[in-house]
Amino acid sequence: MRRQKMILLVLLLGMSFRAYTQEVEAIMPFNNMIYLGDRPIPLQSKRVDFGLRVWFNIGTSIDRIITLTKTTTSNQTEIYCYIQEIGTVHKRKKSKQIYNRYEAKPNSGYDTFLSTIDSLNLFDYKSQDTFEHVLDHNPFSVYMIEVKDKDRYNFFEFNTYWPYKEYAIEKQYEELIELIVSEFEINFRFPEK
Repeated sequence: MRRQKMILLVLLLGMSFRAYTQEVEAIMPFNNMIYLGDRPIPLQSKRVDFGLRVWFNIGTSIDRIITLTKTTTSNQTEIYCYIQEIGTVHKRKKSKQIYNRYEAKPNSGYDTFLSTIDSLNLFDYKSQDTFEHVLDHNPFSVYMIEVKDKDRYNFFEFNTYWPYKEYAIEKQYEELIELIVSEFEINFRFPEK
């Protein structure tokens, strides 16, 4: 009988310790009242004045998402800009899942960057019609772009062989890629040769 009580006590202590150390979601009753710039939901659903989201993968195990939103409320302008990395990193024979989110700012500043984005006329861009897959074991890149300006919205996607320069792509896509790469500090984890 004494042994059964000890086993029961150990089980209860183990269960209470597990409940104490378990990760849980925080209850946030007002979280969904307004969708502003810092939430990873489709830009089309956000209540923002301007939004740009660039989802891309350059043929590696990490997807990257750059989000920039601008909202004006009560004579105050708020700009959110962040980069997310989702995927797997590998070291020797081990791999680990990652999720990183860090604040970002365009190297040229918000005003210059937004002006440059505006000059590209992203609302006129269409998804790529064709893409020639080259079977030489070079990875290809995938880009999905969302842009919103008040009630205007556009989504388009395209593929490239960036960062491999030997393959030509449409000029409009190349300009957009070069702009994104030059404006944001992206932590590419290429293997050392």
